[in-house]
Amino acid sequence: MKSNSKNILHILFVNALLITNIQSCPIYLTISLDSILSEESRIEINWGPNCIDKPEWIGIFQEDPAISTKPAKDCIRNITTLYGKYVTKVNLGKLYFPGGWERDDDQLQLVSYAKGKCLPFYVASFAYNDDLIRVECLKIQPNWMRLSDQNIGKVPLKNLFIPGTHSSGAYNNYNYKNHSILVQTFGCSQNLDIWSQLVFGIRYLDLKIGYREETNDFWIVNENMMITPLQPVLDDVKHFVKVSGEIVIVDFTSFPIGFHKQPERHSMLLKYLLRELKEVAFRRSDSIDAINSYDLTMNDMRKENKNIIITYRLEKLASGERECDLIWPSWKKFSIRNQNLTKALDFMRVLFTQKDELELTKNKGWIFEAITTIEETLNSQKTIKSARNRASELNSNILNFIGGPWSLTANVVTLDFFSSTNLIDIAIYANSHKAFTYANNNLTKFDIKNNNYY
Repeated sequence: MKSNSKNILHILFVNALLITNIQSCPIYLTISLDSILSEESRIEINWGPNCIDKPEWIGIFQEDPAISTKPAKDCIRNITTLYGKYVTKVNLGKLYFPGGWERDDDQLQLVSYAKGKCLPFYVASFAYNDDLIRVECLKIQPNWMRLSDQNIGKVPLKNLFIPGTHSSGAYNNYNYKNHSILVQTFGCSQNLDIWSQLVFGIRYLDLKIGYREETNDFWIVNENMMITPLQPVLDDVKHFVKVSGEIVIVDFTSFPIGFHKQPERHSMLLKYLLRELKEVAFRRSDSIDAINSYDLTMNDMRKENKNIIITYRLEKLASGERECDLIWPSWKKFSIRNQNLTKALDFMRVLFTQKDELELTKNKGWIFEAITTIEETLNSQKTIKSARNRASELNSNILNFIGGPWSLTANVVTLDFFSSTNLIDIAIYANSHKAFTYANNNLTKFDIKNNNYY
């Protein structure tokens, strides 16, 4: 009867979550992809999926409409679809993170936010008589892992939903506004820098590395273009984990420029990573049974006061270097880069629904890349689309599926331009369920004959 009692609790928990979602149409805000620079982008209203009980109208506000009487800055009416989006007239502008979460703020004033912290952008839905139904906001979630239900710390990383970015360091902002149009249009895959990605809640970083001979240093690469130096990326990661206590996975799996037939470059990069990250990176040791980093838990890492996991294509290193206890093997990666949307959804359906039966994902950590690249877009559509256009077409469709039951089997999910989605909220929602399920895997026995709980 042990399994029956566990199943009953599982069903009650899932039903409670489903009822919450069905009772009102889900709404949320994202950053649109209508501009190369995030500061010039507009805020986007999103509704659904499964917006069955449709509101009369949805508005965007710059103060919380639950406690403010200021009118909406923009709104959308006559909503007829189960899901959709509307680009508002409101610009994002220069982002400012409250509570000490600006990169250069005095960290003595740092504030923790268990439920996230709203930026001054709110979305609200209203009934026919203008009664307020629901309010959400665009928010930062810098502590979501550390301050989540404590059960999440006991769950192996391979069983968590970890939100990530693809080509994480390929960002464009005012600091790099001198990027060429080619780089801005096709090379940049994120509109927020690494610090901002982490403050919003991203916990997996995909870094593609090139070696620049002119300057003898390492750079972030995307679409075979040099984007930005690696050093400021690592500086942001180190600084963030020190002040937040959050866990971050930094993945080095691709070396497109300057490494071909140059094995010594990998040795140089390894020494560089040892120097830069040894203070904060979790090492393999005799005290930990895990061979792969995905078997670790956050509690394992917290005991050692280490917050970064470095994964690397070990086959790229010399045999002796592979034994370095700072480096962990890469996780298995799955990508839809070669597929149109129909084929991608078929592929995802197998991957997410049969995860526990597939040899490549069973009891392992794995990464799902929801991306398309220049080459695949050109081959399939005979036209070159910008990185933003590709992400705009793909992200909402993919997230509508991952945001449903598939979120409960997801591990790492990476996107281009993650800020155009509600990926972080989906991950937090899914992990609350995963932690609940994991904590109740060993429920005490229920004895029907004696009507007692043990």
